[in-house]
Amino acid sequence: MPAIRHHTTQQVLHVTHGKTLFGANLQGADLRGADLRDADLQGADLQGADLQGADLQSANLYGTHLRDANLYGVNLREAHLRDARLPGANLQGANLQGTNLQGANLYGANLRYAGLRFADLQDANLQDANLQDANLRDAHLRRADLRRANLRDAHLQGANLRDADLQGADLYGHHVVREVAVLRRADGYEFRAFETLGGLFIRAGCRAKMIEEFRAHVAKYYPKTAKAAETLAILDFCEQQAAREPWA
Repeated sequence: MPAIRHHTTQQVLHVTHGKTLFGANLQGADLRGADLRDADLQGADLQGADLQGADLQSANLYGTHLRDANLYGVNLREAHLRDARLPGANLQGANLQGTNLQGANLYGANLRYAGLRFADLQDANLQDANLQDANLRDAHLRRADLRRANLRDAHLQGANLRDADLQGADLYGHHVVREVAVLRRADGYEFRAFETLGGLFIRAGCRAKMIEEFRAHVAKYYPKTAKAAETLAILDFCEQQAAREPWA
């Protein structure tokens, strides 16, 4: 039976997976490697706690306080973290596949190499978060606040970024100024255009290129086709939108 030692009181708690710790004060607790699968930690205070390598699969952490907590390499697969507070938390290499993080505060959190496939990050605060090399395939990021976030080399195939705020974010090595257009081709392929400090950047499916590189790609791989004509029309529209003032 694993023991949890409280950092300040030195109180030892013995836990097994599925245990209820609803609203518990576990500030600074040593939970390294703890088995907390299916545990109820709703509203618990885990600020500054060390959970490195812990197993929290399917745990309930709704509204939990995890400011500056060490969650390096934790298993949070399919856990419930809606409205959880994780500013400054270290989630490097964490497994967050299918995790509910709706409305969570991840301001300045370290999510480098984190697995976030199918994660629900709608309305989450990811300002200044480090998502470099994170797996965000098929993640839900609608209305997420990604201002100044580091998304360099992040995997975003199939991710839903509709209405997300990417101002100042580092996207594929490009500093985003604003998103200027979202369009869908007849075959369902979605195009997202971003004004960056280096020019107009296009992300479409698994492809991410500057607009002229995208035009060259079309000319090389499917020239003089209906698909080419539609794609070039989309790129032209994106360029026209980028030329407009943001308030126009």
